[in-house]
Amino acid sequence: MPKVQDREYRTMLQPMAIPTAATEKRFDTDFYVEGFATTFNSPYELYEWDGVKYYEMIARDALVGADMEGIARELEEDTGIPALGFSTTGFDYYDKGISDTAIKLIKRFSKKRETYKNSRTINVLGLTPLDFGADGNAEAIVRTLNEWGFTVNADLFFHTSMEELEHISNAGISVAVSAAGVKPAKYLAAEYGIPWTSGIPARWNLPLKERLEWLDDDRTNNAAVKATAVRTAIAPEGHGNILVVADQIAANAVREHLEYLIDADITCATFFTLHKELARPCDFRIGSENELVGIIESGKYRAVCGDPVLKEIPGVKELTFLDIPHPAVSSRLNWNDMPVIGSHELEETYYEFVRKLL
Repeated sequence: MPKVQDREYRTMLQPMAIPTAATEKRFDTDFYVEGFATTFNSPYELYEWDGVKYYEMIARDALVGADMEGIARELEEDTGIPALGFSTTGFDYYDKGISDTAIKLIKRFSKKRETYKNSRTINVLGLTPLDFGADGNAEAIVRTLNEWGFTVNADLFFHTSMEELEHISNAGISVAVSAAGVKPAKYLAAEYGIPWTSGIPARWNLPLKERLEWLDDDRTNNAAVKATAVRTAIAPEGHGNILVVADQIAANAVREHLEYLIDADITCATFFTLHKELARPCDFRIGSENELVGIIESGKYRAVCGDPVLKEIPGVKELTFLDIPHPAVSSRLNWNDMPVIGSHELEETYYEFVRKLL
């Protein structure tokens, strides 16, 4: 690629040494890496060579207008290693970054669909530590799908391999297990005709199992593949007396589970992306913490389900509360408390919550 006039280019003559000492990671898994935010206007040690320390200072406006995709192309041309660039603005939430990354990876690496006969195979989309932690939930989801008779074709992004990305188009069905998985599911539906639905696979989640069975039968028995989402029945419009605040797909799953245990009106809300086609008329997006304060103070709800940090919202402590840890919300405060989906511990938590309401 030709060099651009007036652009500053630098070459690292001595590669920076990679620390050999083990560093503490927030998630104990090989499928997670950490980085550090850029520090502006403050010199920091870049590396040391032959007794001389080399420092770098980045100006506050250094990245303004940076062509990240162009930089990625240059890196790939120079190194021969595939590189993808993303222009992030800081005005969107984490789930958009996950979905954008998934779609770009699929566009770049997926191969042409080989067959339409791969019944009982499934893509699991939106599966990340930010929504599910790293203590067994990914494995529990895959295990449940296997028990239901499905084979996981690819999951994004817990155990993702290049082979999975290349063959992601060969699945019979996709399931979005978080809001971040919805747009990739839609893309695979539009590009390869793979039908999709949303939900969290768990032994109790028979509505999801039924939706997956329906999609699999429809794909198997019809030459014309229907690339449409299947969702649960829409409830009558009206506010609920239990408020679930979480990722939209997780909130829907909590509601479906509670509806088996108690006769109550349940509303789902989220600080993040709300996909209207997967929402009931009473569901809504929360624009800010102050908005949530007003919702709680309205007195509409007698119980709240959400990340434990929400207990600090004024008025919440006076309500019955169900802990649903969400690492994207509370980070390291609660990620060690993530219950495993379908576990006895989680079921007891639900039962105790319902007992308090009765």
